[in-house]
Amino acid sequence: MAKPPADPRLAEALEILGSIVSARGTAEAREVFDDAMQLFYRTGTDVVPWLRAARILEDTGAAAEDEVTFFIVRLSEGAAGGQSEDDPEMARLMSGIEAIKRAHGLPEDEDWHVGEGPAEWTALNQEWERALDRRWHALLVAAGEHKIASAVGMELPALWDRVRRGGERLLT
Repeated sequence: MAKPPADPRLAEALEILGSIVSARGTAEAREVFDDAMQLFYRTGTDVVPWLRAARILEDTGAAAEDEVTFFIVRLSEGAAGGQSEDDPEMARLMSGIEAIKRAHGLPEDEDWHVGEGPAEWTALNQEWERALDRRWHALLVAAGEHKIASAVGMELPALWDRVRRGGERLLT
């Protein structure tokens, strides 16, 4: 039996991601993953131990490469989004986006689909997306995930297809 990691955050991440892999393709896997994502969106939790845990699962053969890519992409994107409120530029952009929505009578919990909102909303939304991509890229680089970081904001069908396949196998 392998010795548990000394870092309690890494140990927790290994336990949770391992339970998702063990329950692969079940409702339980989806529920545990959704709970983990909510944690990142609500708290901006340090994602690095989670990314390390995903790589450990790959290195030990517990998870396939596309499953690990799915974990890394989704968890790091969730963490970047969760940290966006702490970023003055992103907070400013979101404030502008919300003001435009209110001015047009859109309920607070709704958004326009791409191409449907007013031009000023589209412009601010695109700026916000670019700012999120910069934050997401920096987070991945800091975690040593340079290959995935280089794909942020780019149309790379092979990578995004791998993410989709990994997610489908784990969560459906």
